[in-house]
Amino acid sequence: MEEVLVVGGGPVGLITAIGLARQGLRVRVIEAEPGVLPTPRAMTYARQVLDNLMLLDLFDDAIKVGFRSNTMAFRFHKTNEAFVSRVSFPEGLDHPYLLTLAIDELTQVVVAQLPRYPQITCEWGTRFTGLTQYDDHVSVDVETMGGTETIKARWVVGADGGRSCVRRAIGQELIGYTWPDRFVATNVRFDFEGYGWHPVGNVMIDNQFGAIIVRLTRDGQWRVTFHEDERLPLAGLKERIFDYYRRVLPNQGEGAQLDLYSPYSMHQRCVEKLRVGRVLLAGDSAHVTNPTSGFGLVGGVFDACALIDVLGPVAKGEADERLLDAYSAARRRVFLEVTSPISCETKRRTFHLTDSELEAERERHIAAQKTGLGWGSGARTYHSFQLETPSLITGRTSAEERMVRFGPGPLTWDPPGGFA
Repeated sequence: MEEVLVVGGGPVGLITAIGLARQGLRVRVIEAEPGVLPTPRAMTYARQVLDNLMLLDLFDDAIKVGFRSNTMAFRFHKTNEAFVSRVSFPEGLDHPYLLTLAIDELTQVVVAQLPRYPQITCEWGTRFTGLTQYDDHVSVDVETMGGTETIKARWVVGADGGRSCVRRAIGQELIGYTWPDRFVATNVRFDFEGYGWHPVGNVMIDNQFGAIIVRLTRDGQWRVTFHEDERLPLAGLKERIFDYYRRVLPNQGEGAQLDLYSPYSMHQRCVEKLRVGRVLLAGDSAHVTNPTSGFGLVGGVFDACALIDVLGPVAKGEADERLLDAYSAARRRVFLEVTSPISCETKRRTFHLTDSELEAERERHIAAQKTGLGWGSGARTYHSFQLETPSLITGRTSAEERMVRFGPGPLTWDPPGGFA
């Protein structure tokens, strides 16, 4: 019998597996897909996520692949102006920057670490089909290339995304609402930097052509995410993407090479319970948000770390199961009180301002340039600290835990070229 079965081989599920394995637990991970997919989704991580990555020995590899930055550009389509703003952080941080790293690259970073943990078995191409709960274990049915199988595990973690089969199997629904517009995430090769755009992060503020434009890879791939009416047919989407490029990108997007694109509906939804019996939910399986603030995957990573903190001791018989209910309540509260409201406000400020509000926003950026302060992203970045649930056992944040474990002082790894 498995000690813990994790359903879902994305970053949330794999980080959960590594955190539990580091506590000596045997963990089996199953993932329906045959491998890591280059899906154009999440990419930017709040500063305090880096403490968690360091505690799990994932920091060095992640920051070698990704980009770190302490500035970003806010662009106004109507006036063709750009304002580079410093990202503001609370005073005294030892690594005050954001990390940009495509979700598939983060997944690859975590997958590369799995051989270090013989307690982890990871099986690709294995699809969850159902479960039955008992007093002391969960019986999970799966489909593999070779047929069907039943896996018995003492605990199950559902980290299988927004369309989670595990969530449905335990009778939980995502409660909330769906936006009337869809996001279109595109991976494109284009020389933004050659046209003077910020080398890592650009926010296009506009009520028609708003977008998040972020560099993904060192070989010139960028993510351009814009929105459109949900009622538009998916047929013709590729043509609409290039029409958007012509209207918004420098030089009318001449030479833009589209690598991947993915349309998706946006939601503000959360389950009532992240724990039902011996099954727990994390990440998009438990809650989904519009990604304008970059809080989707970030919130999932914090779910994973909070779950690691309590499920490890409970699974080993060292702590009361009520800690799992505390996890459920804490992470649901964070989503409803922090993640969702801030994400909604950031979406509004990027895509939905009236013309008069756009002019007021522009004036605030002009004033910030005169004072030398970075206005615009600071509030979002500061509030991202509220996404983390301090340890339900020790009460320490990841930053405090890192100082306890490694001592005070800055993180020492300095990537070539410094900040982007």
